Amino acid sequence: MLLLSLACVQDGLDSLDSPAPSPPRTVASRCSDPSAAPGWTDQAEAWQLVDTLDEDPRRDSGSNTALADLDGDGDDDVLIGLRSGGVSVQENLGRGLGSPQLLGEAVAPAVGLGDMDGDGLLDLLVQGEHGAPELWLNRGGLRFEQASTGLDGSMIGNGRGLQPGDLDGDGDLDLYVYTSLHDWLLERTSSGFEDASSRIGLDQGWADKSWVAAWTDLDRDGAPELYVSNDLQAEYGPSRLYWNRAGELERDDGGCACESTTYSMGMSVGDVDGNGYQDLLIGSTQSLGLYTNQGDGSFVDVSAAWGLNSLLGWDQMSLGTLLEDLDLDGDLDLFLAGGRFGEGPVLENQTLDQPDLILWNEAGSFRRDERLTDPQDARGVSSGDVNGDGWPDLLVGNVEAPSRLWLSDCTDERVSLTVELSDGAGNRFGQGAQVELETAEGVQVREVTVNRGLFGSQHPRAVFGLAADEEVLALRVRWPWTSEAIEVDLDELAPVMLVER
Repeated sequence: MLLLSLACVQDGLDSLDSPAPSPPRTVASRCSDPSAAPGWTDQAEAWQLVDTLDEDPRRDSGSNTALADLDGDGDDDVLIGLRSGGVSVQENLGRGLGSPQLLGEAVAPAVGLGDMDGDGLLDLLVQGEHGAPELWLNRGGLRFEQASTGLDGSMIGNGRGLQPGDLDGDGDLDLYVYTSLHDWLLERTSSGFEDASSRIGLDQGWADKSWVAAWTDLDRDGAPELYVSNDLQAEYGPSRLYWNRAGELERDDGGCACESTTYSMGMSVGDVDGNGYQDLLIGSTQSLGLYTNQGDGSFVDVSAAWGLNSLLGWDQMSLGTLLEDLDLDGDLDLFLAGGRFGEGPVLENQTLDQPDLILWNEAGSFRRDERLTDPQDARGVSSGDVNGDGWPDLLVGNVEAPSRLWLSDCTDERVSLTVELSDGAGNRFGQGAQVELETAEGVQVREVTVNRGLFGSQHPRAVFGLAADEEVLALRVRWPWTSEAIEVDLDELAPVMLVER
Protein backbone atom coordinates (compact mmCIF):
# COMPACT_ATOMS: atom_id res chain seq x y z
CA MET A 1 0.00 0.00 0.00
CA LEU A 2 2.86 2.34 0.78
CA LEU A 3 4.47 1.80 -2.61
CA LEU A 4 1.16 2.44 -4.38
CA SER A 5 0.67 5.67 -2.47
CA LEU A 6 4.16 6.89 -3.37
CA ALA A 7 3.53 6.09 -7.03
CA CYS A 8 0.30 8.07 -6.98
CA VAL A 9 2.10 11.01 -5.40
CA GLN A 10 4.84 10.86 -8.04
CA ASP A 11 2.20 10.75 -10.83
CA GLY A 12 0.64 13.84 -9.36
CA LEU A 13 3.97 15.66 -9.26
CA ASP A 14 4.67 14.65 -12.89
CA SER A 15 1.30 16.01 -13.98
CA LEU A 16 2.13 19.37 -12.38
CA ASP A 17 5.35 19.55 -14.39
CA SER A 18 3.65 18.65 -17.71
CA PRO A 19 2.25 21.57 -19.73
CA ALA A 20 -1.50 21.71 -20.10
CA PRO A 21 -2.72 20.58 -23.52
CA SER A 22 -3.18 23.46 -25.95
CA PRO A 23 -6.78 24.35 -26.72
CA PRO A 24 -7.85 23.57 -30.29
CA ARG A 25 -7.05 26.35 -32.74
CA THR A 26 -10.50 27.28 -34.01
CA VAL A 27 -11.71 30.52 -35.58
CA ALA A 28 -14.26 32.66 -33.75
CA SER A 29 -17.52 33.50 -35.49
CA ARG A 30 -18.26 37.09 -36.53
CA CYS A 31 -21.96 36.39 -37.06
CA SER A 32 -23.81 38.42 -34.42
CA ASP A 33 -27.34 37.72 -35.71
CA PRO A 34 -27.37 34.15 -37.07
CA SER A 35 -29.99 32.93 -39.53
CA ALA A 36 -31.29 29.40 -39.88
CA ALA A 37 -29.57 29.03 -43.26
CA PRO A 38 -27.16 31.16 -45.31
CA GLY A 39 -28.69 33.51 -47.84
CA TRP A 40 -28.50 37.02 -49.28
CA THR A 41 -30.79 40.05 -49.21
CA ASP A 42 -30.54 42.99 -51.60
CA GLN A 43 -29.79 46.00 -49.39
CA ALA A 44 -28.91 48.47 -52.17
CA GLU A 45 -31.73 50.85 -51.32
CA ALA A 46 -31.39 50.54 -47.55
CA TRP A 47 -27.62 51.16 -47.72
CA GLN A 48 -28.08 53.98 -50.28
CA LEU A 49 -26.03 52.49 -53.09
CA VAL A 50 -25.51 54.92 -55.97
CA ASP A 51 -28.27 54.73 -58.58
CA THR A 52 -27.12 53.24 -61.90
CA LEU A 53 -30.40 53.96 -63.72
CA ASP A 54 -29.06 56.24 -66.48
CA GLU A 55 -31.49 55.96 -69.44
CA ASP A 56 -28.63 54.90 -71.72
CA PRO A 57 -30.00 52.39 -74.26
CA ARG A 58 -26.62 50.78 -75.01
CA ARG A 59 -26.11 47.23 -73.79
CA ASP A 60 -22.41 46.90 -74.63
CA SER A 61 -20.83 48.73 -71.70
CA GLY A 62 -20.67 49.00 -67.87
CA SER A 63 -21.25 48.58 -65.04
CA ASN A 64 -17.85 47.81 -63.50
CA THR A 65 -17.76 47.05 -59.78
CA ALA A 66 -15.21 46.80 -56.98
CA LEU A 67 -15.32 46.09 -53.25
CA ALA A 68 -12.18 47.02 -51.32
CA ASP A 69 -11.03 48.52 -48.05
CA LEU A 70 -9.78 51.82 -49.45
CA ASP A 71 -9.43 53.68 -46.14
CA GLY A 72 -7.89 50.88 -44.05
CA ASP A 73 -10.68 50.76 -41.47
CA GLY A 74 -11.38 47.04 -41.89
CA ASP A 75 -14.55 47.11 -43.96
CA ASP A 76 -15.01 47.18 -47.71
CA ASP A 77 -15.96 50.36 -49.52
CA VAL A 78 -17.98 50.35 -52.74
CA LEU A 79 -17.00 51.42 -56.28
CA ILE A 80 -19.07 51.41 -59.48
CA GLY A 81 -18.01 52.70 -62.90
CA LEU A 82 -20.90 54.79 -64.20
CA ARG A 83 -21.90 54.73 -67.84
CA SER A 84 -22.83 58.41 -67.52
CA GLY A 85 -19.19 59.13 -66.62
CA GLY A 86 -16.81 58.78 -63.69
CA VAL A 87 -16.25 56.26 -60.92
CA SER A 88 -18.52 56.41 -57.89
CA VAL A 89 -16.70 55.78 -54.58
CA GLN A 90 -18.81 55.29 -51.44
CA GLU A 91 -17.42 54.91 -47.95
CA ASN A 92 -18.71 52.03 -45.85
CA LEU A 93 -20.12 53.65 -42.70
CA GLY A 94 -21.00 50.38 -40.99
CA ARG A 95 -24.78 50.49 -41.43
CA GLY A 96 -24.90 52.25 -44.76
CA LEU A 97 -22.85 53.96 -47.45
CA GLY A 98 -21.68 57.56 -47.59
CA SER A 99 -22.55 59.97 -50.36
CA PRO A 100 -20.97 59.08 -53.72
CA GLN A 101 -17.64 60.71 -54.51
CA LEU A 102 -17.17 60.96 -58.27
CA LEU A 103 -13.67 60.48 -59.70
CA GLY A 104 -12.98 61.66 -63.24
CA GLU A 105 -15.31 61.81 -66.21
CA ALA A 106 -14.40 58.64 -68.11
CA VAL A 107 -17.50 57.21 -69.79
CA ALA A 108 -18.45 53.64 -68.84
CA PRO A 109 -15.09 53.12 -67.17
CA ALA A 110 -13.36 49.87 -66.32
CA VAL A 111 -11.98 49.94 -62.77
CA GLY A 112 -8.81 48.27 -61.52
CA LEU A 113 -7.18 48.09 -58.08
CA GLY A 114 -3.56 48.00 -56.97
CA ASP A 115 -1.06 49.73 -54.71
CA MET A 116 0.78 51.41 -57.56
CA ASP A 117 3.03 53.68 -55.45
CA GLY A 118 3.85 51.22 -52.65
CA ASP A 119 2.44 53.27 -49.76
CA GLY A 120 0.16 50.56 -48.39
CA LEU A 121 -3.08 52.01 -49.80
CA LEU A 122 -5.00 50.67 -52.79
CA ASP A 123 -5.02 53.03 -55.75
CA LEU A 124 -7.52 53.13 -58.60
CA LEU A 125 -6.90 52.49 -62.29
CA VAL A 126 -9.59 53.71 -64.67
CA GLN A 127 -10.03 53.09 -68.41
CA GLY A 128 -12.90 54.80 -70.24
CA GLU A 129 -14.09 54.68 -73.83
CA HIS A 130 -11.25 56.87 -75.11
CA GLY A 131 -7.76 57.90 -74.10
CA ALA A 132 -5.06 56.51 -71.85
CA PRO A 133 -5.76 54.83 -68.52
CA GLU A 134 -6.13 57.13 -65.54
CA LEU A 135 -4.23 56.58 -62.29
CA TRP A 136 -5.85 57.85 -59.09
CA LEU A 137 -3.48 57.65 -56.11
CA ASN A 138 -5.02 57.00 -52.71
CA ARG A 139 -3.90 59.70 -50.28
CA GLY A 140 -5.77 58.27 -47.29
CA GLY A 141 -9.17 59.09 -45.86
CA LEU A 142 -10.79 58.25 -49.22
CA ARG A 143 -9.01 61.18 -50.85
CA PHE A 144 -7.67 60.52 -54.35
CA GLU A 145 -5.30 62.49 -56.55
CA GLN A 146 -4.91 61.92 -60.28
CA ALA A 147 -1.32 61.18 -61.28
CA SER A 148 0.45 61.01 -64.62
CA THR A 149 0.80 57.61 -66.26
CA GLY A 150 3.27 58.77 -68.89
CA LEU A 151 0.98 57.44 -71.64
CA ASP A 152 -0.56 59.33 -74.54
CA GLY A 153 -4.19 59.34 -75.61
CA SER A 154 -3.88 56.84 -78.46
CA MET A 155 -5.26 53.94 -76.40
CA ILE A 156 -8.78 54.06 -77.80
CA GLY A 157 -11.69 51.64 -77.44
CA ASN A 158 -14.26 50.81 -74.81
CA GLY A 159 -12.44 50.03 -71.60
CA ARG A 160 -13.01 46.45 -70.48
CA GLY A 161 -10.41 45.96 -67.83
CA LEU A 162 -7.07 46.81 -66.26
CA GLN A 163 -5.24 44.05 -64.43
CA PRO A 164 -2.15 44.80 -62.34
CA GLY A 165 0.46 42.13 -61.67
CA ASP A 166 4.18 41.90 -60.95
CA LEU A 167 5.35 40.57 -64.31
CA ASP A 168 9.09 40.64 -63.64
CA GLY A 169 9.48 40.27 -59.86
CA ASP A 170 10.81 43.78 -59.23
CA GLY A 171 8.07 44.55 -56.68
CA ASP A 172 6.27 47.06 -58.93
CA LEU A 173 2.84 46.26 -60.32
CA ASP A 174 2.81 46.19 -64.12
CA LEU A 175 -0.45 46.47 -66.04
CA TYR A 176 -2.38 44.63 -68.73
CA VAL A 177 -5.05 46.80 -70.37
CA TYR A 178 -7.71 45.51 -72.74
CA THR A 179 -10.32 47.48 -74.67
CA SER A 180 -12.69 46.75 -77.53
CA LEU A 181 -9.96 47.67 -80.04
CA HIS A 182 -6.58 46.68 -78.67
CA ASP A 183 -4.61 45.25 -75.74
CA TRP A 184 -1.51 46.71 -74.10
CA LEU A 185 1.14 45.35 -71.78
CA LEU A 186 2.48 48.23 -69.70
CA GLU A 187 5.58 47.99 -67.54
CA ARG A 188 5.72 50.12 -64.41
CA THR A 189 8.62 52.59 -64.31
CA SER A 190 9.70 55.39 -61.98
CA SER A 191 7.93 57.94 -64.20
CA GLY A 192 4.73 56.01 -64.93
CA PHE A 193 4.24 53.20 -67.43
CA GLU A 194 6.18 52.13 -70.49
CA ASP A 195 4.59 50.28 -73.42
CA ALA A 196 6.00 46.74 -73.40
CA SER A 197 3.40 45.25 -75.75
CA SER A 198 6.03 44.16 -78.26
CA ARG A 199 7.30 41.58 -75.76
CA ILE A 200 4.22 39.45 -76.46
CA GLY A 201 3.60 40.43 -80.09
CA LEU A 202 0.86 42.99 -79.48
CA ASP A 203 2.66 45.53 -81.70
CA GLN A 204 2.01 43.42 -84.79
CA GLY A 205 -1.52 44.71 -85.32
CA TRP A 206 -4.77 43.99 -83.57
CA ALA A 207 -5.99 40.45 -84.18
CA ASP A 208 -7.86 39.61 -80.98
CA LYS A 209 -11.19 40.38 -79.34
CA SER A 210 -10.17 40.28 -75.72
CA TRP A 211 -12.79 40.53 -72.99
CA VAL A 212 -11.04 39.74 -69.76
CA ALA A 213 -7.52 38.96 -68.56
CA ALA A 214 -6.02 37.65 -65.34
CA TRP A 215 -2.59 37.35 -63.78
CA THR A 216 -2.47 34.02 -61.93
CA ASP A 217 0.27 31.62 -60.84
CA LEU A 218 -0.73 28.43 -62.65
CA ASP A 219 2.40 26.34 -62.02
CA ARG A 220 3.04 27.43 -58.39
CA ASP A 221 6.54 28.74 -59.06
CA GLY A 222 5.73 32.19 -57.65
CA ALA A 223 5.63 34.02 -61.01
CA PRO A 224 2.25 35.08 -62.45
CA GLU A 225 1.05 33.75 -65.78
CA LEU A 226 -1.23 35.84 -68.01
CA TYR A 227 -4.48 34.44 -69.41
CA VAL A 228 -6.51 36.48 -71.93
CA SER A 229 -10.06 35.39 -72.78
CA ASN A 230 -11.00 35.91 -76.44
CA ASP A 231 -14.45 36.19 -78.03
CA LEU A 232 -15.50 35.24 -81.61
CA GLN A 233 -12.62 32.84 -82.00
CA ALA A 234 -13.56 31.70 -85.50
CA GLU A 235 -12.76 35.22 -86.67
CA TYR A 236 -10.21 36.51 -84.17
CA GLY A 237 -8.36 33.45 -82.94
CA PRO A 238 -8.28 31.53 -79.64
CA SER A 239 -7.78 32.80 -76.13
CA ARG A 240 -4.17 33.22 -75.06
CA LEU A 241 -2.14 31.85 -72.18
CA TYR A 242 1.37 33.16 -71.52
CA TRP A 243 3.66 31.24 -69.17
CA ASN A 244 5.98 33.41 -67.12
CA ARG A 245 9.58 32.30 -67.61
CA ALA A 246 11.70 34.45 -65.27
CA GLY A 247 9.88 37.64 -66.25
CA GLU A 248 9.46 36.82 -69.94
CA LEU A 249 6.03 35.77 -71.23
CA GLU A 250 5.99 32.70 -73.46
CA ARG A 251 2.76 31.82 -75.29
CA ASP A 252 1.32 28.37 -74.59
CA ASP A 253 1.65 25.93 -77.48
CA GLY A 254 -1.66 24.13 -77.07
CA GLY A 255 -2.07 22.70 -73.57
CA CYS A 256 -4.38 25.42 -72.26
CA ALA A 257 -7.64 24.38 -74.02
CA CYS A 258 -7.77 27.98 -75.26
CA GLU A 259 -10.03 27.10 -78.20
CA SER A 260 -12.66 25.20 -76.23
CA THR A 261 -15.04 28.07 -75.42
CA THR A 262 -15.42 29.93 -78.70
CA TYR A 263 -17.38 32.88 -77.30
CA SER A 264 -15.15 33.42 -74.26
CA MET A 265 -16.00 36.58 -72.36
CA GLY A 266 -16.31 36.24 -68.59
CA MET A 267 -13.66 34.50 -66.50
CA SER A 268 -12.78 33.65 -62.92
CA VAL A 269 -9.78 31.78 -61.52
CA GLY A 270 -9.56 29.52 -58.48
CA ASP A 271 -8.87 26.01 -57.21
CA VAL A 272 -12.26 24.46 -57.95
CA ASP A 273 -11.28 20.78 -57.66
CA GLY A 274 -9.07 21.17 -54.59
CA ASN A 275 -5.79 19.87 -56.04
CA GLY A 276 -3.88 23.04 -55.08
CA TYR A 277 -3.65 24.49 -58.61
CA GLN A 278 -5.66 27.41 -60.02
CA ASP A 279 -8.35 26.36 -62.50
CA LEU A 280 -9.98 28.44 -65.26
CA LEU A 281 -13.74 29.13 -65.31
CA ILE A 282 -14.72 30.72 -68.63
CA GLY A 283 -18.07 32.43 -69.16
CA SER A 284 -19.59 33.18 -72.53
CA THR A 285 -22.71 34.11 -74.46
CA GLN A 286 -23.60 30.43 -74.28
CA SER A 287 -22.49 27.76 -71.82
CA LEU A 288 -19.75 27.81 -69.22
CA GLY A 289 -16.37 26.15 -69.54
CA LEU A 290 -14.41 24.70 -66.61
CA TYR A 291 -10.79 23.71 -67.24
CA THR A 292 -9.00 22.02 -64.36
CA ASN A 293 -5.28 22.60 -64.00
CA GLN A 294 -3.35 19.33 -63.89
CA GLY A 295 -0.18 20.95 -62.54
CA ASP A 296 1.94 19.82 -65.51
CA GLY A 297 1.09 22.65 -67.92
CA SER A 298 -2.09 21.01 -69.21
CA PHE A 299 -5.80 21.58 -68.57
CA VAL A 300 -8.75 19.20 -68.81
CA ASP A 301 -12.20 20.31 -69.96
CA VAL A 302 -14.55 19.02 -67.22
CA SER A 303 -17.51 21.24 -68.14
CA ALA A 304 -19.76 18.29 -68.98
CA ALA A 305 -18.53 16.11 -66.11
CA TRP A 306 -19.35 18.87 -63.61
CA GLY A 307 -22.80 19.38 -65.15
CA LEU A 308 -22.25 22.86 -66.53
CA ASN A 309 -23.54 22.00 -70.00
CA SER A 310 -26.93 21.04 -68.58
CA LEU A 311 -27.17 23.69 -65.87
CA LEU A 312 -26.95 26.63 -68.28
CA GLY A 313 -28.60 26.71 -71.68
CA TRP A 314 -28.83 29.11 -74.58
CA ASP A 315 -31.21 31.29 -72.55
CA GLN A 316 -28.58 32.30 -69.98
CA MET A 317 -25.47 34.39 -70.52
CA SER A 318 -22.51 34.05 -68.15
CA LEU A 319 -20.41 37.22 -68.30
CA GLY A 320 -20.09 38.29 -64.66
CA THR A 321 -18.54 35.09 -63.27
CA LEU A 322 -17.17 34.82 -59.75
CA LEU A 323 -15.63 31.82 -57.99
CA GLU A 324 -16.11 32.27 -54.24
CA ASP A 325 -16.77 30.02 -51.22
CA LEU A 326 -20.26 31.40 -50.71
CA ASP A 327 -21.39 28.92 -48.03
CA LEU A 328 -17.97 28.71 -46.30
CA ASP A 329 -17.78 24.93 -46.66
CA GLY A 330 -14.20 24.98 -47.95
CA ASP A 331 -14.73 24.78 -51.73
CA LEU A 332 -15.38 27.40 -54.39
CA ASP A 333 -18.93 27.97 -55.57
CA LEU A 334 -19.92 29.99 -58.63
CA PHE A 335 -21.95 33.18 -58.80
CA LEU A 336 -23.23 34.40 -62.17
CA ALA A 337 -24.46 37.94 -62.74
CA GLY A 338 -27.27 37.48 -65.25
CA GLY A 339 -27.99 39.65 -68.28
CA ARG A 340 -27.71 39.71 -72.07
CA PHE A 341 -24.81 41.58 -73.64
CA GLY A 342 -25.34 43.05 -77.09
CA GLU A 343 -27.33 41.78 -80.07
CA GLY A 344 -26.95 39.13 -82.76
CA PRO A 345 -28.29 35.77 -83.97
CA VAL A 346 -26.51 33.84 -81.21
CA LEU A 347 -28.49 35.84 -78.63
CA GLU A 348 -31.93 35.85 -80.23
CA ASN A 349 -33.31 33.30 -77.75
CA GLN A 350 -32.15 35.29 -74.71
CA THR A 351 -34.08 37.95 -72.85
CA LEU A 352 -32.32 41.18 -71.91
CA ASP A 353 -32.97 40.68 -68.21
CA GLN A 354 -31.87 37.44 -66.55
CA PRO A 355 -31.69 36.40 -62.89
CA ASP A 356 -28.44 36.12 -60.97
CA LEU A 357 -27.51 32.49 -60.30
CA ILE A 358 -25.62 30.50 -57.70
CA LEU A 359 -24.03 27.15 -58.58
CA TRP A 360 -23.00 25.18 -55.50
CA ASN A 361 -19.79 23.15 -55.64
CA GLU A 362 -20.56 19.60 -54.53
CA ALA A 363 -17.14 17.98 -54.99
CA GLY A 364 -17.22 16.95 -58.62
CA SER A 365 -20.39 18.64 -59.82
CA PHE A 366 -22.34 21.87 -59.52
CA ARG A 367 -25.93 22.21 -58.27
CA ARG A 368 -28.09 25.12 -59.42
CA ASP A 369 -29.74 27.35 -56.81
CA GLU A 370 -32.38 29.67 -58.22
CA ARG A 371 -33.35 31.61 -55.12
CA LEU A 372 -32.25 34.94 -56.69
CA THR A 373 -35.17 35.06 -59.12
CA ASP A 374 -35.64 38.78 -59.90
CA PRO A 375 -34.18 39.34 -63.41
CA GLN A 376 -32.00 42.32 -64.33
CA ASP A 377 -29.35 43.08 -66.95
CA ALA A 378 -26.13 42.68 -64.96
CA ARG A 379 -22.44 43.07 -65.79
CA GLY A 380 -19.83 43.24 -63.04
CA VAL A 381 -19.79 41.29 -59.78
CA SER A 382 -17.45 41.67 -56.81
CA SER A 383 -17.22 39.90 -53.47
CA GLY A 384 -16.19 41.28 -50.09
CA ASP A 385 -17.31 41.73 -46.50
CA VAL A 386 -19.51 44.82 -46.36
CA ASN A 387 -21.55 44.11 -43.22
CA GLY A 388 -18.69 42.67 -41.15
CA ASP A 389 -20.13 39.22 -40.41
CA GLY A 390 -17.32 37.30 -42.13
CA TRP A 391 -19.61 35.93 -44.85
CA PRO A 392 -19.20 36.98 -48.49
CA ASP A 393 -21.35 39.86 -49.70
CA LEU A 394 -21.85 40.57 -53.40
CA LEU A 395 -21.98 43.80 -55.40
CA VAL A 396 -23.64 43.39 -58.81
CA GLY A 397 -23.52 46.25 -61.32
CA ASN A 398 -26.66 46.46 -63.45
CA VAL A 399 -27.24 48.19 -66.79
CA GLU A 400 -30.17 50.62 -67.06
CA ALA A 401 -31.42 49.54 -63.64
CA PRO A 402 -30.50 49.95 -59.97
CA SER A 403 -27.50 47.82 -59.06
CA ARG A 404 -27.65 45.24 -56.30
CA LEU A 405 -25.88 44.91 -52.98
CA TRP A 406 -26.49 41.33 -51.83
CA LEU A 407 -25.63 41.27 -48.10
CA SER A 408 -25.22 37.90 -46.43
CA ASP A 409 -27.60 36.29 -43.95
CA CYS A 410 -24.96 34.50 -41.89
CA THR A 411 -25.11 31.42 -39.68
CA ASP A 412 -22.94 30.49 -36.71
CA GLU A 413 -22.32 26.93 -37.91
CA ARG A 414 -19.54 27.97 -40.27
CA VAL A 415 -16.89 30.68 -40.03
CA SER A 416 -14.32 32.38 -42.24
CA LEU A 417 -10.61 32.97 -41.80
CA THR A 418 -9.44 36.06 -43.68
CA VAL A 419 -5.73 36.43 -44.42
CA GLU A 420 -4.29 39.76 -45.54
CA LEU A 421 -0.62 40.21 -46.43
CA SER A 422 1.79 43.07 -45.91
CA ASP A 423 5.12 43.22 -47.69
CA GLY A 424 7.66 45.77 -46.55
CA ALA A 425 8.38 47.14 -50.00
CA GLY A 426 7.02 47.19 -53.54
CA ASN A 427 4.05 44.87 -53.85
CA ARG A 428 2.69 45.80 -50.44
CA PHE A 429 -0.50 43.67 -50.49
CA GLY A 430 1.32 40.58 -51.76
CA GLN A 431 -0.78 40.40 -54.93
CA GLY A 432 -0.05 37.06 -56.58
CA ALA A 433 0.77 35.20 -53.36
CA GLN A 434 -0.91 31.87 -52.60
CA VAL A 435 -2.09 31.01 -49.09
CA GLU A 436 -2.68 27.46 -47.82
CA LEU A 437 -4.96 26.50 -44.93
CA GLU A 438 -4.63 22.98 -43.54
CA THR A 439 -7.27 21.31 -41.36
CA ALA A 440 -8.27 17.71 -40.78
CA GLU A 441 -10.57 18.10 -43.80
CA GLY A 442 -7.64 18.79 -46.13
CA VAL A 443 -5.78 21.76 -47.61
CA GLN A 444 -7.39 24.81 -49.19
CA VAL A 445 -5.36 27.07 -51.51
CA ARG A 446 -6.44 30.64 -52.23
CA GLU A 447 -4.67 33.21 -54.39
CA VAL A 448 -4.34 36.83 -53.27
CA THR A 449 -5.64 38.73 -56.26
CA VAL A 450 -7.88 41.55 -57.44
CA ASN A 451 -8.57 39.72 -60.74
CA ARG A 452 -12.06 38.38 -60.17
CA GLY A 453 -13.57 38.25 -63.63
CA LEU A 454 -15.20 40.44 -66.25
CA PHE A 455 -16.08 43.93 -64.96
CA GLY A 456 -15.34 43.05 -61.31
CA SER A 457 -12.46 43.60 -58.84
CA GLN A 458 -12.03 43.17 -55.11
CA HIS A 459 -9.64 43.58 -52.21
CA PRO A 460 -6.48 41.44 -52.42
CA ARG A 461 -6.92 38.91 -49.61
CA ALA A 462 -7.45 35.17 -49.07
CA VAL A 463 -10.69 33.96 -47.47
CA PHE A 464 -11.20 30.41 -46.19
CA GLY A 465 -14.40 28.74 -45.03
CA LEU A 466 -14.51 26.11 -42.30
CA ALA A 467 -16.81 24.66 -39.63
CA ALA A 468 -17.07 26.55 -36.34
CA ASP A 469 -15.37 23.67 -34.46
CA GLU A 470 -12.82 22.84 -37.19
CA GLU A 471 -9.25 23.10 -35.95
CA VAL A 472 -6.63 24.96 -37.95
CA LEU A 473 -3.54 22.74 -38.20
CA ALA A 474 -1.34 24.99 -40.32
CA LEU A 475 -1.35 28.20 -42.32
CA ARG A 476 1.28 28.79 -45.02
CA VAL A 477 2.07 31.65 -47.40
CA ARG A 478 3.88 31.34 -50.71
CA TRP A 479 4.89 34.93 -51.38
CA PRO A 480 5.11 36.27 -54.96
CA TRP A 481 8.23 35.23 -56.82
CA THR A 482 9.12 32.55 -54.25
CA SER A 483 8.41 28.83 -54.57
CA GLU A 484 8.71 27.96 -50.87
CA ALA A 485 5.68 28.13 -48.57
CA ILE A 486 6.38 29.84 -45.21
CA GLU A 487 4.60 28.65 -42.04
CA VAL A 488 2.57 31.28 -40.17
CA ASP A 489 2.62 31.40 -36.34
CA LEU A 490 -0.85 30.40 -35.12
CA ASP A 491 -0.41 31.39 -31.46
CA GLU A 492 -2.63 34.42 -32.05
CA LEU A 493 -5.15 32.94 -34.46
CA ALA A 494 -7.92 35.44 -35.22
CA PRO A 495 -10.79 35.72 -37.73
CA VAL A 496 -8.70 38.29 -39.63
CA MET A 497 -4.95 37.63 -39.81
CA LEU A 498 -2.38 40.15 -41.03
CA VAL A 499 0.75 38.30 -42.14
CA GLU A 500 3.85 40.42 -42.65
CA ARG A 501 7.08 39.73 -44.49
